[in-house]
Amino acid sequence: MNDGGAEKTGWLYRIEADLTYQRCDGPYAVTNGPAISPDGRVLYHVDTHGGVVYAFDRNMDGELENKRVFVTIDPSLGRPDGLTVDNEGHIWLAHWGGYRLTRFTPEGQIEGIVALPAPQVTSCTFGGPDMSTLYIT
Repeated sequence: MNDGGAEKTGWLYRIEADLTYQRCDGPYAVTNGPAISPDGRVLYHVDTHGGVVYAFDRNMDGELENKRVFVTIDPSLGRPDGLTVDNEGHIWLAHWGGYRLTRFTPEGQIEGIVALPAPQVTSCTFGGPDMSTLYIT
């Protein structure tokens, strides 16, 4: 990751149980995520500097295939940052500089926006006994 965002030196890697790794995608200037759908078939990955969230299909071996744009974020709404996936398969995306979280359907349609009192929303995850509490940074 390059915090300055100018030089693309970041990569998406896959690390196996034996700690060997494989470079899967990149390079990126600033990268975030990743998160996996509840059924394990889709991996979501954020190109923060580029303003894009990508989706990849995961094959039976865990390899990534079929990279595609999931959503592109208008710069006036901040930059896409961290994300998580809920138990219904909806994607929750933090907007750095955007004062918000956005909930997307698995098809990439906006389903809801949570306005927040802080501009630099960085990430989110679910927790609690029934995984129904959303924690946000």
